[in-house]
This record gives sequence, structure tokens and C-alpha cells, in this order.
Amino acid sequence: MNLLIVTRKVDRTDERMSFFYEWILSFARNVDNLYVICLERGDTSGLPKNVTIRSMGKEKGYGKIRKYFMYRKWLKLFLPEVSGVFAHMNPIYAVVAGPLVKKYGKKMYLWYLHGTVDKTLRQSEKWVSGYISAVLGGFPMKTKKPIHFTGHGIDIEKFKNKKNKSQSDIFRILSVGRISPAKRLVDLIEVINFLVNKKQLLSVKCFIIGAPGLQSQQVYLEKLHELVSKYGLENFIEFLGPKPYKELPHYYEESDLFINLSESGGLDKAPLEAMSFGVPVLVSDEVFRLVLEKVKGPELMYLSRDISDLAGKIVAIKNLSAEDTNNLSIRLRGIIVYNHSLDNTIKKIINIYK
Repeated sequence: MNLLIVTRKVDRTDERMSFFYEWILSFARNVDNLYVICLERGDTSGLPKNVTIRSMGKEKGYGKIRKYFMYRKWLKLFLPEVSGVFAHMNPIYAVVAGPLVKKYGKKMYLWYLHGTVDKTLRQSEKWVSGYISAVLGGFPMKTKKPIHFTGHGIDIEKFKNKKNKSQSDIFRILSVGRISPAKRLVDLIEVINFLVNKKQLLSVKCFIIGAPGLQSQQVYLEKLHELVSKYGLENFIEFLGPKPYKELPHYYEESDLFINLSESGGLDKAPLEAMSFGVPVLVSDEVFRLVLEKVKGPELMYLSRDISDLAGKIVAIKNLSAEDTNNLSIRLRGIIVYNHSLDNTIKKIINIYK
């Protein structure tokens, strides 16, 4: 079977999109030929011979009109050769491709995992054969088209505890993701301040990995630094900036707790990567309730927006016995292995086209 993928960027070194390079490798292992149209092309070295990449030209500075015509050019070239189209995340890819996909009689599915329903997502319903999302609750729109749930596609070999964690008396908290108000990092700073000043947890260090994507988010980052300085938390909170995808396993492996306070409805990937390492998580997104519903032990959901409540949950995880911590790690890792592994997710997606 041949398949066409449309995605935003293919770049093995990109902070946010390098995970999709791993997806392409997995797709390539399961199809005869894989064609990829991307908005922007970066470092694509190392891909197998059965993968063909074509760009709409963002990396060359092409404007919207030229990118549109480049997209149509590659669609016309590849559609006769494939069984179907996998549009990744951005509904506009499906809307623009829709008439040509219909003309060539191909199946097209849109992968979508976010809490936002906009005009373009609604328009996509006219053109797609159905939708694909990670979990029930991860797709926000009511539709008559079929919705397939395939897991999130976590590389369980890359994100696997090697038992090399260094010994330390410091309780290490990690947050990974885009620096944005949607991630509620102010709450994270507030809870560290609460823990330190109330003397509930003095040996703590919080590491924040990520970078702003927009100018407005740069201003937000500056405000976060000001808040850390105001509270005198420079020794307790460290902003590490963006990190290459290949370096993230080291930070997960060294962590005692991963915190994600986003409420996007999109099942952020980073907490699942942490779980793949067996790292306990504290999350705010309701979608995670389905993911974590069978996990026994400390409360891993934070929904109250009460900083003292969040602090109590952190301390409860910190105070778990070694045996309880190990059992929790095994259960969290098991959720990812059985429900969200990369190879299983890709195979489920491919089977939809058969």
C-alpha cells in the first residue's frame, strides 16, 4: 500500500515537530511507498528510500499563494499513486485537498487532537472520510463521520527508563512544552512558592523546558521570570529553554514528577512521554481522566485551581514509599505500552485505509 501524508514540518532537529520524523519512519516500515507533503522542510536526512518528501516552500520564503499552488502540484503528482491521504492536525490541509481527493476517489482522514472547534474544522467534514484522534474525548466536534481512536504514538523504546537516574535528595519536578498562558505556568511557579514558603518541601527543583512561539508569548516568558525573581525562587526554578527532541529522554529520566497544567482538551504528548518513563504525572486536562482512570494510588488529576490543593498532591507523591512509587511507575508505563505506543498507533492508522 502507498500512502500520502500532509503535515506542517518535517525536520528531525525541530524542537516541536521532530517527533513526526519518528512517525514517518514508522509509517515507512509499514507501507510500500510513503509520500509526504509538508508546509516546511528542514533536516530530513536518514529517511529510507521508500519515503519521498516535497515541500510547499515555507523554508524558501514562499507566500500563501505560491504555497497553495505548490500544494496542488504535489497533490496532483502523488494522488494517483496512493490508497489514501493522512492529513496531520491542521484541518486546512484537508479542506484545500478535498476537491482533488474526491476527484481521484481516495480516502482522506484528518488526525485532530485539540479542544478547539473552528470554521475550518467544520468545513473539513465535507471532504474527509473520517477523523483520527488519540483517545475518546480528544476529538471535540460532533460529526456523522467515523472517528477512530488509535493512541498517541509514543516511541516506547526512546522513552524508556534505563535505570540510570542519578541519586539526589532533591525532588525534581519537570514541565515540558510551549511557553504560553495556556500552559498555566504561573500556577506552577505559585505552587513552588507555596511549597517553599510553607516549608512543605524545601529540597525541590523545578525545571521548565520550552520556548515561546509568538511575540506575545515572549512577553509572557518575561513575566514568568519576573515572578520567579519577585518570590526569590531562582534556586528552585530553572528555565532551560528549548531542547532537541533527542535530548528530552535524559530530562524525563532524571525527574521525580512531571506537571502539566494545560486544559486544552488536546491530550498533550509530553505527560505521556513522562509516563512512558514511569514518571508520576500531575495533569489538569480532563481528557487525561480516561487515560488515568484505572491507575490506583495518589491523585494524579488537578482540577480545583487551588494552589494549596496542588501542593498537597505534590507532597503526597513525594511521600510515597519506594514500593508504591515503583508500582505506580509500572502502571503508568503499562498504559503507554498497551494504548499509546508508536508502532501500534501507526498500524491502527494504516488499517483504517485497508
